[in-house]
Amino acid sequence: MKTLRIFIYLTIFSFASCKTKKGDISTFDQRKEEFLQTIQAKDSGYIIKQKGIEFLLATNLIDTLNSNWNQAKEGDTIGKFYKNKLTNSYFLCTIDLSKKYSFETHLLVEIKPNGKILKKERFFHSNYPCCWKNYYEGFNMYGEYFGLRTCGTGSGYCASYLYLFKEITSQKSLKFIPENYWSSFITAQDLTSKIELKKDELIMHYKLEKGELNDSLDFKVNETKIFDVKFIFKNKRWITTEKSKFDGLDIEL
Repeated sequence: MKTLRIFIYLTIFSFASCKTKKGDISTFDQRKEEFLQTIQAKDSGYIIKQKGIEFLLATNLIDTLNSNWNQAKEGDTIGKFYKNKLTNSYFLCTIDLSKKYSFETHLLVEIKPNGKILKKERFFHSNYPCCWKNYYEGFNMYGEYFGLRTCGTGSGYCASYLYLFKEITSQKSLKFIPENYWSSFITAQDLTSKIELKKDELIMHYKLEKGELNDSLDFKVNETKIFDVKFIFKNKRWITTEKSKFDGLDIEL
């Protein structure tokens, strides 16, 4: 009789557990579907943490355990998306605040309207994204190209590098375009740029200012240099034959 009571108890417990789990999954899928409906309603838009994180978890793109996701509020914008009009898929870019890596990274994902993952890549900054004002503003459209900005950091230094692409590939397979930097090491330098894009040809209009910081940390410009660098999109990468124009600058190429 005792054995029978234990068997009945375990059977009821197992049934209740399965029922709860099934209900949780149903709610989880419903929230995922709500996110997809938000994506499908527009050609571009923003990803709010409250809905976006459900999709990221459902597709195993992130892990919220042992993470810094609590730094982002439920109503915070954590990413952006654009529709790829050539394929009708969607490109999503979102911050990842997991502690798996030393600093936050950005995820770039291509999905079908039904939520199926087509491609996914992780983009790294040299440390933290000092050149982003928030979680999402470094992902934009430039004509027919998608653009993602990564940052270079250092002591009194912050640089911005732009990746332009039409399809998602790994960060290592792409060539970045120097965008700007600020350096206060020894001689203060401020490099800024404006982009002129014509199909598969890109001209970066640069302005370099050199000077010094006074006691109030105001930047006094002593020297200004203006120059242009031309880039060509070839074999899915941006290349230039004018690398020498960056000689002596505190930026990689």
